[in-house]
Amino acid sequence: MNNNCSLIIGSNGFIGSSLSKQLDHLGNLYTISRSPRNEKIDSEHFTLDIENISELKKILTNLSSSYEKINVF
Repeated sequence: MNNNCSLIIGSNGFIGSSLSKQLDHLGNLYTISRSPRNEKIDSEHFTLDIENISELKKILTNLSSSYEKINVF
């Protein structure tokens, strides 16, 4: 099991895209937004409206099984 990963919610917005660029080099980066992945960022991307609670829970459950800690931004 890996130690930790970063999950950015709203990764294609103004703040989220800037944060994604800053954390990109760390690896284990996951992003969520309503629009497709930003091709400039090397991340595992989920296209999702976070109001869809069941899908969000699936993503968090899958990440929790692989990482000890999830840093959510």
